[in-house]
Amino acid sequence: MPTHSNAPDNRFLTERAVARIAPFFSDGSALYTDEDCRQMARSVLGSFSPTNGQELQLSAQIAALEMASLDCLRCAALLSSTQAATTLQIHEDVIRLNALSSRAQRRLARLQQDRGHGEPAGFDEEEFNAVLSRAREIVMRARTLGEASRVAQDLEASSKRRVTSAARRRAEQAWADDLQNLTAWTEQTQH
Repeated sequence: MPTHSNAPDNRFLTERAVARIAPFFSDGSALYTDEDCRQMARSVLGSFSPTNGQELQLSAQIAALEMASLDCLRCAALLSSTQAATTLQIHEDVIRLNALSSRAQRRLARLQQDRGHGEPAGFDEEEFNAVLSRAREIVMRARTLGEASRVAQDLEASSKRRVTSAARRRAEQAWADDLQNLTAWTEQTQH
């Protein structure tokens, strides 16, 4: 993580960033605990080797944006093939998230190349909040669309089962009536 002269401040800043991006590491299924998500976030941030606040901020943004993209793609994959417009809408949001991530990656690469040349930039809380809010908004929309699709599919399947059950009951009743009529006809012809 950051290895600059204010180590306690950097650890505090790193833990704040970890806490803010950890929810992006959860898919909403309760499969991962909050601590699991924080540990994954720490590991990803560490892989960027940030040395100052600006590098930490950009690393955290990249991690959150990439995880948000994956979550949106997961939601799109759960949609039925009849919901092409909704799937396309989610894919457009993934493209937006990837564009934001690419921009942050380019900025981070420039900062890392320029290490040692000038004063390191600090963590821009306002920009960080804006990027994370945008990513959170996109993920929530994808999850909402995915859940709405799942509910609609469940209702449709339930409706089809009811129709099938009603049709089956009518067919069984008609078959029973036919058997009864056949039995009556057979009895009449025997007398």
